[in-house]
Amino acid sequence: MIRRCWALLLAMFPSVLWAECSWPAWQRFAEQYIENGRVIDGSDPRQITTSEGQSYAMFFALLANDRERFANLHAWTERYLAKGDLSTHLPAWLWGRSQDSGGAVLDANSAADSDTWIAYSLAEAGRLWGDHHYRSQGYFLARHIAEQETRVIDTVGRVLMPAPEGFVSDNTLRLNPSYWMPQIFSRFAELQPNSVWPELAAALPDLLRDTAANGLSPDWVAWRQGAWRQDPKSGQRGSYDAIRVYLWVGMLHPEARAAAALRNHFDVMLALTQERDNVPEVVNVGSATARGNGPWGFSAALLPMLSNSGKTTLLEAQQQRVRNGRTNSDSLGQRDYYNRVLDLFADAWMTGRLRFSASGAVQPNWQAGCS
Repeated sequence: MIRRCWALLLAMFPSVLWAECSWPAWQRFAEQYIENGRVIDGSDPRQITTSEGQSYAMFFALLANDRERFANLHAWTERYLAKGDLSTHLPAWLWGRSQDSGGAVLDANSAADSDTWIAYSLAEAGRLWGDHHYRSQGYFLARHIAEQETRVIDTVGRVLMPAPEGFVSDNTLRLNPSYWMPQIFSRFAELQPNSVWPELAAALPDLLRDTAANGLSPDWVAWRQGAWRQDPKSGQRGSYDAIRVYLWVGMLHPEARAAAALRNHFDVMLALTQERDNVPEVVNVGSATARGNGPWGFSAALLPMLSNSGKTTLLEAQQQRVRNGRTNSDSLGQRDYYNRVLDLFADAWMTGRLRFSASGAVQPNWQAGCS
């Protein structure tokens, strides 16, 4: 009875109750970083917008049940990055100011991780909000990703490439493990069972482990001459890209494909953090050594894994570091984009606003912020 009454109140007075049901971290981010549906990364003098920023913001708007901002983000992304139609075009990854223009696409190549997040957010928004247009766009975008951004590697299986162009040369494929979000792959496999997505999802757990032989993910890895090699550009470095691998794994449902095995495999990062009393900024994935202290967003990215690890003291220490980081971040305007994004994932997880099903469907708790 109470639940029915609450639902009725929400329907009758959404603007009155929104403040009590809001997600404060999302509201702060939206107020600082989003202008007219565009996420601005002010750390770059060109005031850039990336498809990554748009994709994450769309997902967070869905978690917040913020349909107006979702619509604005979607509309800007479609108009300025996807030539007016996300059903037929992969979005350009970089937009910003140039010498010749107040704002234009600076690089038309797409970014596969952002593409998958946009398609996933559209598909899940369509399901949760009963919106056929979003659901349809998510379906077609996922098909285009499979057609244009995947490749079969002998003995490995089908993999998601970083982009349609630019990452294959001299018989070497350069790949980014942080682009492989297990929940998204599993969800697309369920939604499109007659596509290549089931193949991608099936190969993914072994792919994540095999490219992180010592339990530490590299930022980039190369496939050459029938084996995984260190990336020709970034070497054995694991840092700002790789930190997302631990975030994705930490948010896996306990019954998801290979969830326990993946968490055990990547527990090395937790051990390094405990040994150093801080998340390392850079790891050498070959020697399993570390240097530097990562920014506060790195601590946020490890919270989901830590929350399932039983390492209570380490969890509390990283939570305090995140709280301190949030306080300092508020004074940086639009110049702390990446830390804030990592924190939004972690905050949603730690406050119970975000869970994924075993098959990767998002399970938002839209009542989490209601008093």
